[in-house]
Amino acid sequence: LKENTSNGESATLGTYGVSAGCTIRVIILLYSTNHLIEDCVFDLCWEYPGSEPDFLDTTALFYNDKTPVATFDYQHLNHPSFKNGCVRHSGDLLDLKKKIGHYMITVRFQELPENVNRVFFVLSARNSPTIARFKRLRLSFFDKKEPNTQLCKNHVESLPNVQ
Repeated sequence: LKENTSNGESATLGTYGVSAGCTIRVIILLYSTNHLIEDCVFDLCWEYPGSEPDFLDTTALFYNDKTPVATFDYQHLNHPSFKNGCVRHSGDLLDLKKKIGHYMITVRFQELPENVNRVFFVLSARNSPTIARFKRLRLSFFDKKEPNTQLCKNHVESLPNVQ
């Protein structure tokens, strides 16, 4: 998007055809690389709201440029064009006393189909109407062979009021 129109005026969302009442999604690029990562780990931990366990979910979306190739999450653990085990979801690990949820998704990049050149991790709330209800979100993203070197690390005390 450009900040100014061709006649020099400030551009607005309306300039790009976004009308009132539209939903805008924000995508934050956490990490982009061209260097070789063998086993990437997406590690998410959270404190769930209320007295009953609740879950945050991450979906791994695999693309070839703009074309979707596969989706992996806690319900979709396999795909016919992917080698068995090249994407692993640990499943939800709950500490009921501390009200903490945790899971890891591991991606073995060397074993992905050759046509996959992009991976997106998308966060959503399973039962809550918004992810803002969850507290103490901790996200770690690292190469499995170098777990102490974070590709990105994020501690969030408050989340946006979105699903």
